[in-house]
Amino acid sequence: MKKLFLLIAIGVLFIQCKDDDSTGSINIRLENVSSDITFENINFRNKDYGTLSPGDVSEYQSYTKTYSYGYVQIGVRDTVIEIIPVDFVGETPLPNGFYTYYIDVNDENNPTRLMLTFTED
Repeated sequence: MKKLFLLIAIGVLFIQCKDDDSTGSINIRLENVSSDITFENINFRNKDYGTLSPGDVSEYQSYTKTYSYGYVQIGVRDTVIEIIPVDFVGETPLPNGFYTYYIDVNDENNPTRLMLTFTED
């Protein structure tokens, strides 16, 4: 009887366990999806991502808290372009996991704005 109870208890624990990211952090990488522009001195939420040529993907960097958008600063052809969020009021932080943010510009001939989208990996 004790063995049966133990097996049931273990089974319940496994059923209740959620398949979640075991790192306990939010892991973000960036991908340059432009067709012709190299992004330099990339800074996302105060972490340096270096330089990404078209099609390049950075290594993951860990965060304890972040959102589906954030501060981004990128050097493009001797110009600095930024996304500066006003605030995160009403936003829900991302759950722990792995995410890729896709970075592009509005016009490759005269880039003046960044476009940032993301997906969960």
